[in-house]
Amino acid sequence: MSPRRFRRLFRLPRTGARRARDEMDEEIRFHLEARAARLAERGFSPEAATAEARRRFAGDAAARDDGELLARRRALADSAVRREDRMHRHDLLETLSRDLRQALRGLRRAPGFTLAVAVTLALGIGANTAVFSVVRAVLLRPLPYADPAHLVVVWNHWPESPRTWLSQPEAYDYAAHRTTFERFAAFSDNAMNVTGGCAPEVVGCEAERVRVGVAEASLLDVLGVRPLLGRNFTRDEDVPNGARVALLHEDFWRRRYGADPRIVGRTIRLDATPVTVVGVLPSAFRLPLEFAGDHAQLLLPLRLGPPDENERGAHRLNAVAKLPPGLTPAAAQRRVDAFMADLRREHEHDYGPNFGVTLVPVAEQVRGDVRPLLLVLVGAVSFVLLVGCANVANLLVARAERRGREVAVRRALGAGRGRLAAQVLMESVVLALGGGALGLLLAAWATRALAAAPLPQLPRLDRVAVDGPVLAYTLAVSLVTGLLFGLAPVARLGAPNDPLRQGRGTTVGRPRARLRQLLVAGQLALAAVSLTGAALMTRSFARLTAVSPGFAPEHVLTLRLSPPAAKYGSSSAVRAFYAALLERVRALPGVRSAGAVSALPFDGSIGDWGFSIEGVARPRSHRQPGPAADFQAATPGYIEAMRIPLLRGRTLTDADRLGAPAVVVASESMARRWFPGGDALGRRIQLLGGADSVWRTVVGIVGDVRHGGLAEPAHATMYVPHAQAIASLPDSIGAVPRSLSVVIRAVGDEESLGSAVRALVRRLDPDVPAARVRPLAAVVSDSLATSRLATLLLLAFGALALVLCAVGVYGVMSYVVAQRVNEIGIRIALGAPRGAVMRRVMWQGMRPVLVGLAAGAALAWAGTRLMRGVLFQVSATDPASYAAALLALVAVAALANWRPARRAAKVDPIVALRAE
Repeated sequence: MSPRRFRRLFRLPRTGARRARDEMDEEIRFHLEARAARLAERGFSPEAATAEARRRFAGDAAARDDGELLARRRALADSAVRREDRMHRHDLLETLSRDLRQALRGLRRAPGFTLAVAVTLALGIGANTAVFSVVRAVLLRPLPYADPAHLVVVWNHWPESPRTWLSQPEAYDYAAHRTTFERFAAFSDNAMNVTGGCAPEVVGCEAERVRVGVAEASLLDVLGVRPLLGRNFTRDEDVPNGARVALLHEDFWRRRYGADPRIVGRTIRLDATPVTVVGVLPSAFRLPLEFAGDHAQLLLPLRLGPPDENERGAHRLNAVAKLPPGLTPAAAQRRVDAFMADLRREHEHDYGPNFGVTLVPVAEQVRGDVRPLLLVLVGAVSFVLLVGCANVANLLVARAERRGREVAVRRALGAGRGRLAAQVLMESVVLALGGGALGLLLAAWATRALAAAPLPQLPRLDRVAVDGPVLAYTLAVSLVTGLLFGLAPVARLGAPNDPLRQGRGTTVGRPRARLRQLLVAGQLALAAVSLTGAALMTRSFARLTAVSPGFAPEHVLTLRLSPPAAKYGSSSAVRAFYAALLERVRALPGVRSAGAVSALPFDGSIGDWGFSIEGVARPRSHRQPGPAADFQAATPGYIEAMRIPLLRGRTLTDADRLGAPAVVVASESMARRWFPGGDALGRRIQLLGGADSVWRTVVGIVGDVRHGGLAEPAHATMYVPHAQAIASLPDSIGAVPRSLSVVIRAVGDEESLGSAVRALVRRLDPDVPAARVRPLAAVVSDSLATSRLATLLLLAFGALALVLCAVGVYGVMSYVVAQRVNEIGIRIALGAPRGAVMRRVMWQGMRPVLVGLAAGAALAWAGTRLMRGVLFQVSATDPASYAAALLALVAVAALANWRPARRAAKVDPIVALRAE
């Protein structure tokens, strides 16, 4: 339907009252123009003539009488207009109500059609609503900070570490750069044991290990966050040896302390040390790096102390800063770059030319790498909805053609095209709203499942919900969808064929056949894009899961322990605790081997440590990177329990204790990168930093472990015996790593060991809780959760689009065959072979399919390039994925066409002609 014809179809006639008012205005305008023309003939300028005419018209008695008469007449006309407007609104509401009742009656008389359309739309609208709720929570919902647009996360960057931590002197240097940062705050995180102090309703108030944030007192001011109860830290508390105070997170306060408002001022025990609660943070509060996965349950003062240049190489802090008003992140980055050039010159022995600072807006930091993935999901689910709309439009066109006689009779009785179009659109909107209501229920179920799913890479998952904006989005999508697929039958209302003059078996006209074929081709094109994306993501996920992590996660149980410093203050006490624990664990029935490590793969970050190689001069400045490797403190049995392959030499043993010759086990990447020819066995290294001055002999080389995840490359790693870690420091300092992950390899099912291990730890020390007790396979699986979910969703959307296409193609061809029964019967009666008839019908059905696939391949070629950022070792134009998607569509379309074609070939010409 052309735009002009569409406007003419719905144009409203001008009412009599409006015409009368317009005539009054025209009469007044005529009087004024006549007087102005006469004054212009007497020498007045056009502007002066118009002004004088208005003045004389208002002052002239006769004109005033005429004007008053005209004013009264206009007031009457305006009153009539308002009355007609009220009547028009009443008539409009009555018409809409009548159309609604008629649409409901018509849909009730066709329950099968109504159910098919409602379910189709519910799947499309429900999927769109669920994905939108995730997109809103992750990308659109404002962050819980006062002015997030002016907040940036401050990172150091090195050639191999684009975003890494800050050291204590660097935090002071950056905070002093006031031309860039209005406010600056450093923070970090930790994990601590909480004991006692539970609310009476909390059953079994056991020791609990929780995540803890450690931040400067200025952090809340930088973020613009106020405590829900109590107060913030004071500057006197945020100094070394300051008062031990804490802020609780609202969720933790409610769960463990029963939301007791008297919590402020109460003392709780953290790592067996008394700490005073000074306030409660709101539930929405998160540290800028904690929007994905677990978040801090408490906040403690950082207590940095005065700058210490000896700590310039100890990078362990995060930082967030607020920019001055009017300064954009890009402009701030340019200022920081100039500042860093001066800092590198001042500390040329500490920093190389590639060292710098990266400012990342907080919103970008929170979204992380999930934004491209969410946009891909939005595109895929939108295609599914469009495929469903095309399918429903085809059903409505067929329904409208079956009701052609009814429409023709109504038009013969005087119904205009506008009235008929309004009734058709009302039926479409009712169907869409019904589908939207069902889709909303589906979306509510889906969002609850998403919120409960273990997706540590997806930020703000706890904020996913079906709320007001999501309801408004669903309503808008339903209305737009109803209008979108309702336009197809509306466009056919003015078709020239007269259904009252057609016979039962008359062949379908070409315009209507072309419309249906166009809808089928559009369905196939959209489905081709959706299926291609699903195929690409499936191949990507298959290659990701085929990557070896460097260890065997099956039949391994893991848990995290941290003996509190108040009870285990010396390094020897920490070593004794783990030695006793591992001895008892290995004695448990069903345990094959056990060990502990400072950082469990796939379950946290790890830092590197520079070292010197005996006989090799280390670069005097950082202009050339010196040897460094990720540092792991491990106990004997860890490498065996993880089944990290031993390539040469030996692993750690009980003989590698304090006082014995210091040793280290190197990974294959460490040996290959820092030792010529990878010959590291027997060589000696010394850790830098002054904390450990002993020379360590490399006694073994083991395989690489992908610590950061399967998609991350393996880094050079050194395994230092836990008993010999930081051996140069006095025992009383207790500097040996105290927080370790224990790994236990079981003979059979590892989960059955969980309760026995918890009881063992409780007997050893009830103040040391066993945290994060879970199978290692679950840790690996959780690291793939987001990629797995995205793959499953894309596959589900692709499969749904495929099913809708099959239903659409089958429905169109079945309708065409039913309409052409007499034609087919005549062809068979005249001698046409049934095989030729079947091939002809198949070809007629496959033509729009092939056109749609060609268009879909072109769309996919352009659209799947947006998936580059979410694919792993798969090109966005992977030929195998394109071929699989297109062949699947061809096979399904051929199958959908085959049954109607077979039915056409079995038409009995006598029965067909007799029916005509």
